[in-house]
Amino acid sequence: GMLLDPHEVEGHWNAAPQGGHLAPSRTTVTPAQREARLGQKPFTLLFTGLSGSGKSEIARAVERRIFDLGRLAAVVDGSALRAGINRDLGFSKGERSENLRRGMEVSKVMNDAGLVVLAVFTAPDASVRARAAELIGSERFALVHVSTPLDACMRRDPSGVYRDAASGSLKGVPGLDFEYEAPTNAQLTIPFHELGASDVALRTSVDRVMALLEARGVIAK
Repeated sequence: GMLLDPHEVEGHWNAAPQGGHLAPSRTTVTPAQREARLGQKPFTLLFTGLSGSGKSEIARAVERRIFDLGRLAAVVDGSALRAGINRDLGFSKGERSENLRRGMEVSKVMNDAGLVVLAVFTAPDASVRARAAELIGSERFALVHVSTPLDACMRRDPSGVYRDAASGSLKGVPGLDFEYEAPTNAQLTIPFHELGASDVALRTSVDRVMALLEARGVIAK
């Protein structure tokens, strides 16, 4: 792995690109043409919450709903990125910041292609989430907090994170021995644990996300 100093990683959000001969990327397809073809506006939803909160399930179900409407969305999952382009990153504060930054750069490229992006990251640091919003741009960004509390997440534990933490084989778990700063400024908060049986909770969560997208003019009714 590559150890990164948190202060150094913070600088990556605003750092100038290396190399002095980077040609600008130009497209012959305008944003308006993409919107007309796809019937949607580009947008990024950042789903944040503790491991096991249900954020990944909600994002995938929203992707399905949007697809069934004849529109296009893509899920950018922080865990999946760690298996590929972010495999060099660990789980320190600085490396978590860099994981989200790279994910937002990918999301921005997808937005530029006209897609709706459903980005799923624990993203425990409030200041780093704010940087994510700045990178995408407020007109294309909304924060969704899946607010399932720690005890409910531990009971669900779909990936075994809490089981491994309890055995001592895993450290640095947000909500346990790594601080998770719950959002106070989310555009949508979903108390997944309070919405009933899993299928009902998922359907209700998707309805609320779709209502947000409709209110922002991303997906027409």
